[in-house]
Amino acid sequence: QWYQRRVYKELTISHLKSNSSVYRWIEPTRMVKGTAAEVKVPTEITFRNQLKNKRDGIEMECNSLIQDVVQKRGLDKRFLNLLMSHNTTLPTMYTLVKTHKIPPGEDIANKSLEELKVRPIVSCTGSPTEKLASLVTRIITPLLDFVPCHLKNIHEHLGKLHELNPTELQGLKFYSADVCALFTNINVNKSIEYVIELASEHWEEIQTFGLELVDVHRILEVVLRNSFFTFNERLYQQIYGAFIPGVMATLR
Repeated sequence: QWYQRRVYKELTISHLKSNSSVYRWIEPTRMVKGTAAEVKVPTEITFRNQLKNKRDGIEMECNSLIQDVVQKRGLDKRFLNLLMSHNTTLPTMYTLVKTHKIPPGEDIANKSLEELKVRPIVSCTGSPTEKLASLVTRIITPLLDFVPCHLKNIHEHLGKLHELNPTELQGLKFYSADVCALFTNINVNKSIEYVIELASEHWEEIQTFGLELVDVHRILEVVLRNSFFTFNERLYQQIYGAFIPGVMATLR
């Protein structure tokens, strides 16, 4: 366990350094007045203040949004109380070692950090956007039923194949494809646009909990644009793509 904690810490540092185009470090600083010029000095107290200010700002934005939606739509006050955020924390990144990529019989303890492949995970549990993200996920998930190429699981996949005429499969070969860095390659602007377009076509067929389409659009904007997280006592912002996991995991 001690080894894993040590490795995970170094692994995530390595990952962030090698993907600087995806994650931006927001440096905490305080201004120290001098005789010639003012200089920026990072401090531990400044970092804690930075986290508090960012958390409070996002929390206030989320609460203001749901208050406005509830008031405009005349929704029950219990709905508002359910979605208001209090005493939240910013999302935190950790990593999972891809153990399936380690050859059988090899001991992970004998491998160097450079040899290990990891998956970065951002935990949003207890975050300012968690409740709004859960709400919008409940609304947009049923839209997958209207995507012809979507397969829920392997059982549905096999069912589709059994429906085909055997002669259509003759001479064909099966293959599987994977997407490299799927979530960090998601275009957030386009994703919101496509989700809203699909929702508008089937709005009467899904459970909206009294919200209008414009409300879902506003919530998606707030949830996906506030892509801040902490790691190793630093505050980062993901400037491309979406968190793993996240709202976009629903419609990946």
